[in-house]
Amino acid sequence: MNKQERFQAAKDIMANGLFNDAINDMKDQLYQDWINTTEHETASREQLWMKIKLAEKLRGEIVAIIEDDAIANHINNLKEI
Repeated sequence: MNKQERFQAAKDIMANGLFNDAINDMKDQLYQDWINTTEHETASREQLWMKIKLAEKLRGEIVAIIEDDAIANHINNLKEI
């Protein structure tokens, strides 16, 4: 997949309400599960927290593709001036 295809795919994913709803619902459920653990469930708490962070990283990676393309386009536009 070339850079333009990656950019368009990332934009499509972020524009997809279902994707964003699914990520938010998953994070909400994981957070509730994390809150409902006891102080003695350290391993479970750590695993749930890592899953929450992974969901955030997934969204961040997709946003980074979009931002990288926007920056590259801005730089190219400046070169043309």
